Order: sequence, then C-alpha cells, then structure tokens
Amino acid sequence: MKLFDILGCKKEDQFVATASLAESINQALFSAWFDGTRETGKNHFLTIGVEDEAVSKSLNRLEKFGCRTKILPLNSNGQLTKEILQEHIGPRTCMLTIAWANPLTGVIQPIQEIAELCKEKGVLLHVDGEAVVGKIYFRLQDYPIHYFSTNSSLIVKEKTPFTPLILGQADLNVRFDDLIDRVNHFEHICTETARLRDLFEELISEKGEVHFQKAERLTNISVFSFPRVFADSFVYQLKKKGIECKAAGKYAMSYSLTHKTTEEEVERDVAMIFKTADFSMDAPQKRVCVGIVEDLELHLLVNETSGIIENAKFQANGSQLLVTAAEITCGILIGKNHGQARRINAELIDKYLTLPKEGYPILNLLLAAIDSAVEKCSDIPYTEIHESPPSDLFESQGIYPGFETMSEFQKIDVIEQIIEKEIRPYVELDAGGVEVLDLKDNELTIVYSGSCTTCYSSTGSTLNAIQQILRAKVHPELVVVPRL
Repeated sequence: MKLFDILGCKKEDQFVATASLAESINQALFSAWFDGTRETGKNHFLTIGVEDEAVSKSLNRLEKFGCRTKILPLNSNGQLTKEILQEHIGPRTCMLTIAWANPLTGVIQPIQEIAELCKEKGVLLHVDGEAVVGKIYFRLQDYPIHYFSTNSSLIVKEKTPFTPLILGQADLNVRFDDLIDRVNHFEHICTETARLRDLFEELISEKGEVHFQKAERLTNISVFSFPRVFADSFVYQLKKKGIECKAAGKYAMSYSLTHKTTEEEVERDVAMIFKTADFSMDAPQKRVCVGIVEDLELHLLVNETSGIIENAKFQANGSQLLVTAAEITCGILIGKNHGQARRINAELIDKYLTLPKEGYPILNLLLAAIDSAVEKCSDIPYTEIHESPPSDLFESQGIYPGFETMSEFQKIDVIEQIIEKEIRPYVELDAGGVEVLDLKDNELTIVYSGSCTTCYSSTGSTLNAIQQILRAKVHPELVVVPRL
C-alpha cells in the first residue's frame, strides 16, 4: 500500500525526510518559532506533560528566545478535552504540540476536536503521529493539522509556513509523488540498476580503475578514475557532452544511474568517457579550477605544464554591474599564470570599471572568487617572471612628429597612447599598472598600481624599460620618474 494512501495527504503537502522522531519534532517547533513567533509576536506554546522528550527539550530551548511554555492538564482519562484547551488558549498562543496517542498507555487524544478549535483560534497545531500510523485509520487531509511528525518524516500541510532546521540539504524536501516514485522502483533499483552498475564498472575497468568495490555501496553509484586525469577537468569536459558526473576527489569521478537508465545509455556513456579519457591522457593536461563565492562562479582553464590561464569564464546571478565586472575580470586573467592572478588587486580591476562607491563590495567578491579558483591550482608549477616588451620597441624612431611644439596636455595625450599600446599590456601581465601623473618640461612623473607598487623592478628594470620605450617613440630626452 502506498505511503500516500496510508497517510491520506494531498499532493500539495510537503514531505520532509528526517533521521528520527526527535528531528521531526524539532523541525516543527523551530519553524513555528521562526515563521510564527518572530513574525507575529505570539510566543506562547502549549503542550501536555506526557510528550516525547524532544518536545520538552525543544520548548526549553525556545524559552531562551523569549517564548513561554504552558503544560495543560488532562482529564481523568488522560485526555486533553476541547474545554480544557479553550480555557488556556489566548491571543498570544502560537502553537499546541501534542501526541495523537500515548505510546505507553495507548490513550488516544480527540484530535479532530482539538484541531478544529486550533483552526478557529488561529493556533498552529503540531501532532506527533508516530504511535498511530498503521494502527488507526485516518486521512490527514480531513484534519486541519499543520505539522505531523513520524519517526522518519515531517508532513507540513498545504500553505503552512515552513523554514527547515537544516539548511543546504535540498534533498530533505521532497514531494510525496517523488517519494512514491522511488518506493515503487525500489525492486528495480536493487536488481536491474545494480546489474547496469556492474556492467558500467566491468566496461570502465578495461581502461580505468573502479573504487570501493569491496565496500557495501548503493546499487546506483560508481566511482572511477583514469591515470593522470584530473577529476574537475574531466567532469567539465563530460558535462559539455551531456554526461553528468561529479568530482569525488582530485582524480576520482562519480557516476550515478537511475531506474530510467538503460543498457544502451550505459554503453554510450562509457564510450564517450573513454574517448574523453584518451584525449585527456594524450593531450597536454589542463585543469578546470572553479571558485564559488556567493552569487559568482569563476571557472579558470589552467595549463598543467605552464600554469598559464588559457581561458576564464563566469556565471553570475546578480546585478548587471556584477556581470560586467566579472566579464572584465575574466579578460584580465587570460594569459596570466596563476601566480600573477593571485596578485591582482581591486585597484587593477577598478581601473577598467570605475565603480561607484556602492559597487565596491563587488570588487571584494571578484577577488575572493579569484583566490578560491587559484587555490585549486596552487600545486601547478610556473616560472616566476616579470614580462618585458620585445626588444624592437626600444629601437629609436626619432622625435614624435610635432611633439616639441605641442601643449603639455597634447604631449601627455601622446605619451598616454604610447603607454596604452606599447607598455601597459606587458605591465599588466604581471598584475600591475602604470599611469601618467604629470609632465613638466621633459620630466614625466608616473604612478604604479597593482603588483608594481611592491615589485623591486618598479624602480629598476621596469622603470628603465618604460623610459627607453618612451625615448624611442616620443622624445630622446624624456626622463621618467616614479612617484612611490
């Protein structure tokens, strides 16, 4: 018999899987406080004195947040009557939590009457139904109960506010139709899916290594690896081919099957996995390094030999300003090694953006994403170099036409053009920057930004190269002075 029919729920009701009855009770009471007390100020919780230990401990915890608990008396039969409950419900009552039946005495509470009164008074009702499931006939859709607890689940009725106690575990919240679908295919998962998992591993073993075969495992999961193939890069390549795998370590990949997986799909996936693995093992190694910070994902494709970032992409859910900033940052990263990427600072990025003050947090977000991504490739060796422009840029071409008769503003404009075209691209390869500050007579004052501010060559070889290029392209008597 289907669980859906056993409990008599609506499809709109929410099913929350829990590890125990205590967790289910905690979920319900926490949600009542979070979505009820905090929103309305109604901070009174009612219960009876024979409830599960989880109830009393949860209510004791809520009292630390300003809530009050009232233990209601029972009649001579050990029941909470409608009359007793009505006497204790007040304008600040948030919830009544009660067990449908006492597991020790077997006394059944008049839940229908209790539920109707709670509905009339606008009070949330939580019922511990563990003792009655499978023992009395009921259909939850016939009762105005807000939260219904069992040993393995919490049912949250339709349109009832609910905030989970445990965040970041989306698989805890499922609909009944999803649960029933899985239950209906339990036998298939244990037999046919297990057979296909074994077939997948038999095929994969021809070129790769299958892990955890001696351990007790789920019948639909397989973990495998190939020599010299990094998981992140491999998963990234497979995803582009429509095969969903997950990185299970630096080298290990996880492959999942469902009750819908066919033998043809397994054979097709293995063939594509082999094709990708052959290319990955033969081609120069490249690693996909992903940095995720809040609403931003930064993906770097890093050459395993040189440490050079060959491509950079992003995914951003936020303002257009964040999208634009991420796009510009990706452009800055391409061509640098991961050591240079680590030295990129907010000043260098903002030079291309000119962010308003309220946009400064975006710079911190971008830098955090860079750090997170670069950390994934910190083991890749790279040569620590300070890029220099090619030697032909130093060849003298005489005085720039008309330079000596120009105004200082026009001269600065010419120098800016030369710096932008011939100097800045090489300085930025090392995450640095250079700007013109002033020009008096033939003395040009510049200011460094980015990594150049702390680099020893900013007053040595870099400065000398800048001066030689400007003398060759603009005027042979120019003297470049850095403001440090």
